[in-house]
Amino acid sequence: AVVSTQSTRERLEGAISDKTKMLILTTPHNPTGKVFSRAELEYIGGLCIRHDIIILSDEVYERTVSEGRQHVRIGALPGLWERTITVGSFGKSFSVTGWRIGWAIGPSHLISPLNAVTGRTTGQAPTILQEAA
Repeated sequence: AVVSTQSTRERLEGAISDKTKMLILTTPHNPTGKVFSRAELEYIGGLCIRHDIIILSDEVYERTVSEGRQHVRIGALPGLWERTITVGSFGKSFSVTGWRIGWAIGPSHLISPLNAVTGRTTGQAPTILQEAA
């Protein structure tokens, strides 16, 4: 979705309620190739700040951006690090999707609970794949 039009912004704002705790953002998006612009990310980030919403930013295709476009991390924008978990993938970045190795970065108050969950629900990648990544 393009967030640069008024009607799209109104729909996005209308989807937010008192129950909204997290916004899941995918940029760049597969299969459409949509890359959110800095202005769009600033708008989304501003909404999340106003409504105290955590952002889960799926950026596994960050290295597959078309020429002429730029990938911007929403968590790197002013005021958004403290509310953003960014996830990425070595498999997607380096065309080794079978390796299933990814990462998550963010502030400790968001990453610590994530570590607790993943440590109990996922297996570890084989050592050789960890070293390769």
